Amino acid sequence: MQGTFGCHEQLSAVREFVQRYLAEVEVPLFVLKDPVSGAALCDDSKTITELNLVPAAIVHFEWDADVYSELARRGQQVPYLDERFMEEAETFTAM
Repeated sequence: MQGTFGCHEQLSAVREFVQRYLAEVEVPLFVLKDPVSGAALCDDSKTITELNLVPAAIVHFEWDADVYSELARRGQQVPYLDERFMEEAETFTAM
């Protein structure tokens, strides 16, 4: 998925954007990670500029490891995106 954010927006805006497109799971905990260091982006009050995500960045997403493990232990498949958004997805074609 792709979103555009202003440099003064907080990480919480990115987190809310991602959460809107996720499949419903019992405990929707997920981690956003810095694309360069792989470190978890945890401080939702920091701006995108403070997190060095400007002028552009690809932020990685993954389910919280403990939540993922628990769901897998129960035999539940862990979907990522809500099906209704998958149906609307456009194929990316490089020019």
